[in-house]
Amino acid sequence: MSSYRQILKSTALVGGAQFVTLVVNIVRTKVLAVWLGTAGVGIAGLYSTGVSLVGVVAGLGLGTSGVRQIAESASSGDQERLARTVRTLRVTALVTSLVGTLVVVACAVPLSRASFGTAETIHVIGFVVVGVSLLFSGVSTAQLALLQGLRRLREMASAQILGTVLGSAAAIGVVYFLRDQGIAWYILVATLGSAFASWWYARRVKVEKPEMTGQDFSVELRGLLGMGIAFMTADLVRNATAYLSRVLVQHDLGLGAVGLYVATWNLSSQYVGMILGAMLADFAPRLTAVAKDLPATALWRLTPPARVRFSV
Repeated sequence: MSSYRQILKSTALVGGAQFVTLVVNIVRTKVLAVWLGTAGVGIAGLYSTGVSLVGVVAGLGLGTSGVRQIAESASSGDQERLARTVRTLRVTALVTSLVGTLVVVACAVPLSRASFGTAETIHVIGFVVVGVSLLFSGVSTAQLALLQGLRRLREMASAQILGTVLGSAAAIGVVYFLRDQGIAWYILVATLGSAFASWWYARRVKVEKPEMTGQDFSVELRGLLGMGIAFMTADLVRNATAYLSRVLVQHDLGLGAVGLYVATWNLSSQYVGMILGAMLADFAPRLTAVAKDLPATALWRLTPPARVRFSV
């Protein structure tokens, strides 16, 4: 199979998975809006974006840098090196996500005041519950990075679809039984579904158990954080913008307006991101694998293309 056909096939595979997850997420949000109104969607949006600010910093860009480093290790053909990279990524993701969860729990009261203008118990507990989702989100990020870095795109796509379906079904069930009291749990169980699905498929990847010294771990960690922090900064600006815009809408127009804003934002941004994300899923690890092969990464061949003359 030619590279062009393989790229097209990979893009179609990942794009199809993202389309399915998009449709399922739309249905899930619609159910939430029907049962709890636009205010319910607004509360969920403030919970998720508020916690995501902490999650982005705690994540340290490991989702993206992990893909790059795993692809680079896999391309070297050194299974011991690959095992060290995977082990470092998993341990780091677990530790940082746990720290992020503890930070959200400790800052639940300030987050509630900043988001809702009040520190009511229901909102404080809501932030604590959603904060726990950072732990499962970090685990899921590491597992998906492993699948993408090894270009196991079929498993990655399956994990995304299964996680979204399981998480959405559980989230809808929670809202059905708990109504307003279940908004925070709605977000948590959706994350649990993604974490379970990513673990289910990532466990099929057989990676040796490495013998690592502190020096080995330090070398791998520097590689992960070197690029990860740059991605984290970009993600932090994007998430901060999303959070602050929702807070401003809530303070000026109320939770119902936030719900409408969240629904509109999700639709407009996810449609665009679906295509770009599908193309990047295969392109990033493929490019990393040949990053040191200059002819393979060149945009043009050494022989310049024939010039095309235009006549007016």
